[in-house]
Amino acid sequence: MGRRDLYLLIFVLIIFSFALLIVLPIDSGTLGKKNFQLGLDLKGGSFLLYEADLTKKDPSQTDSQVMSAVIEKIQRRVNSYGVMEPLIQIQSNDRILVQLPGIKDISQAIKLIGQVALLEFKEAKLDANGKPVLDDQGNPEWVTANATGSNGQEEELTGKYLKPNAAVVMNPQTTKPEVAFEWNSEGAVLFEQITTRDLNKPLGISLDNVLISAPMVQSVIKDKGVINGITVDEGKTLAIQLNSGSLDVPLKIIQQTDVDATLGADSLNKSLIAGLVGIAFVAFFMIMNYRLTGLVATAALSIYIALLLAIFKLIPITLTLPGIAGFT
Repeated sequence: MGRRDLYLLIFVLIIFSFALLIVLPIDSGTLGKKNFQLGLDLKGGSFLLYEADLTKKDPSQTDSQVMSAVIEKIQRRVNSYGVMEPLIQIQSNDRILVQLPGIKDISQAIKLIGQVALLEFKEAKLDANGKPVLDDQGNPEWVTANATGSNGQEEELTGKYLKPNAAVVMNPQTTKPEVAFEWNSEGAVLFEQITTRDLNKPLGISLDNVLISAPMVQSVIKDKGVINGITVDEGKTLAIQLNSGSLDVPLKIIQQTDVDATLGADSLNKSLIAGLVGIAFVAFFMIMNYRLTGLVATAALSIYIALLLAIFKLIPITLTLPGIAGFT
């Protein structure tokens, strides 16, 4: 063996060793990621199919434009929620497929993805004497809070004027969670007028037409505010929704399938065993028929498998059952 071939062999062995350190052990790995990225069919999770109500879209936009915008906002919401390798795609003209591997709290994920997240501010409805109007249950009735915009037109104050920097904070006095938000320049103009006339009065805050808070306006506020009366988890979800923007059209879930992680693990184990058995038979056949040449080919195949698995783990590439079948 020449010196050049020896150096090449040493280089290949070093690369092979690094690949093994990345791949082994399978569930941790000495180097790189702790585990392989598994798809929905192996890791478990949820399969969701949504139907978009395109009759509620902006008439100036086409169906494809609206669906693309909804897909983008769902993607931002899912990424903020921490889902690894989600699959989000348009199935037909008005349907959206969402696959969420590894999601444990599926009800929270459904709420996060599907809500329109329309944030509105409400003022207490007053009678001729300036007293609050109550409904049959004795609760105050609310009307939409409007103000004059910079263009001189009356505008409704909604979440569309928010900056995408809402965050959960802890109130230092009450130690309770709040969602801090900030208006853009136009929203600040509207909010200042509303808080000026509602000084020392309650200001209702509703999300998707559900009243979630009604704090007293204690001072004139221009560009910043908080939403209270929520838990930490609710605040996290609300902040994600506000930052990702309201969905352009309402979504209705029409199919939900939970994939059991136990079934996925069983399929993965069987696939790995089948792959190892197949590789062993191939190696045995090559060695028995081609002797030394077959042994060299088997060694080359082993190095190739180790390198490919290391790449899968480092990038990472999501492994699915059909993908493993194709690999083996």
